Amino acid sequence: MEDASVAIAVYSNTLPEALLNALPDETKAHYATIYLGGSTAQLIYPPGFATRDAINHAWAYTQKYACITACVIVILAFPAVAMWKNYNVDKKQVQGIVI
Repeated sequence: MEDASVAIAVYSNTLPEALLNALPDETKAHYATIYLGGSTAQLIYPPGFATRDAINHAWAYTQKYACITACVIVILAFPAVAMWKNYNVDKKQVQGIVI
């Protein structure tokens, strides 16, 4: 579930600004509809049009940061796995009275 929350964080923090900056002036008024409408609203614009190119650019920008984030998480995971590899999980539990 953590991967979805990271993806949503990257998506919601990069796509809106990238989309607003890339949209041509004539479609900036439809920014909220394009962003909140998801792929259904975005695919209305045919390939080759400036608006569709702006949407594709914004998605590419977002995916770039999603890939960077994934690489950083994996790099941080390697030391954690190395530490866990030799962790003894066969320890006996302490016997006693449960209160």
